[in-house]
Amino acid sequence: MRLVKDNISICIANYLDAAKETICVAVAWFTNPIMFKVLVEKLRSKKVKVELLISDHEHNFKKLPFQTIIDLNGKLWIMNTTNTSFMHNKFCIIDNKIVITGSYNWSYSADYHKENILVIDNEHAIAVDYLNYFNELITVAQEIKNFKNYKDVSIERAILETEDSMLFTLANRFESEAVKNLYASKKLKLKVNFDRLEERMRIFTAVGTAKFLATSQGGNNIQTGIEQLAAKGKLKLSFEYLICKPEYSKLFDPIVINMAKKKLLRLNPNLNI
Repeated sequence: MRLVKDNISICIANYLDAAKETICVAVAWFTNPIMFKVLVEKLRSKKVKVELLISDHEHNFKKLPFQTIIDLNGKLWIMNTTNTSFMHNKFCIIDNKIVITGSYNWSYSADYHKENILVIDNEHAIAVDYLNYFNELITVAQEIKNFKNYKDVSIERAILETEDSMLFTLANRFESEAVKNLYASKKLKLKVNFDRLEERMRIFTAVGTAKFLATSQGGNNIQTGIEQLAAKGKLKLSFEYLICKPEYSKLFDPIVINMAKKKLLRLNPNLNI
């Protein structure tokens, strides 16, 4: 059992990615593509059963293509809100033995607030209790066969200018720049497994990949790729440099930014960041 307060989305994504048989998720808000992409990849593998329960809050109908879950034979339920009841849970059960729960919503903006999760591993009785609770919830929720028809997501009541929407747009911009930098790095003929790096970006997004690289071994791991970029005077092509750019500061916790900055300065003390 352990408490996690930093890089929560990456922590959850790693546990989801390690699933062998089942993933059951019950979250009020789900707008974070890092965890969503992992769920999609597990369904594509045809080895893991994925069941997802979300609330009917309008934030859930503007960001992620939940129809993909259904199309890949996953299960999607939506809990309709009544005047006295809102589905406010934030937990998942992995392989009927790992429970992840806490204050953390599976949204983009949750990464930038003071949140926490508790990871409970190999506590069979607790996992069974949570699984039973999940099954209770879905019995009173609506199973969705066609997400596009569930809500008219074009209606004006959907909130467009929220913190989450802003971060989602910013993350897409970060991803575009990261892909551009990756292409430029390939031209330098670095001895890097670019296929593996692109696969990580595909599953965990560019933001998730950047967090992973910057914080590996507490930020003390200098990977081969960034070493080669430093040797060629091209540190500006690194994920760590992107993390430190002021326009992307809202995407990363200050701890992550500091780790990236320290790594860059170890490689080039004169770098202007």
